[in-house]
Amino acid sequence: SIIIILIVLFGVYVWLSNRNKNKNYGAIVLNVCSAKKINNPTDEQIRTEITGLSTKNADHFAILGISDMTYIQVSGDKNVGFILEYQNGSINEHYSAMDEKITLEDVIDCFIKYRNNDSTWISRFKFKKETW
Repeated sequence: SIIIILIVLFGVYVWLSNRNKNKNYGAIVLNVCSAKKINNPTDEQIRTEITGLSTKNADHFAILGISDMTYIQVSGDKNVGFILEYQNGSINEHYSAMDEKITLEDVIDCFIKYRNNDSTWISRFKFKKETW
């Protein structure tokens, strides 16, 4: 019976350690123009919602976040380009990309990597810390 308990505990340990591998901790939410919220969005949902942003609408932004203070966000559209920002836990840790032309594919790739907890997206752009 002790062996069974050890096997079960080992199984739980392996499951818990693999559960968060390459994923954010807990749910991640895609907020599109404050009109639509998608929990744990798929690649296709991210692609569809970012592609659908239009500066012809009053609201044209998407935020992918694990909390109200930790997120990546974008505004703009595929025709005029995008403004990309992220915040890391505090308004004092808010950054904006300084790159002039951020494409649709750039944004989609960054959002998918962010969702997967893959921080390599951040090195694609030069970010500056915002001062409020």
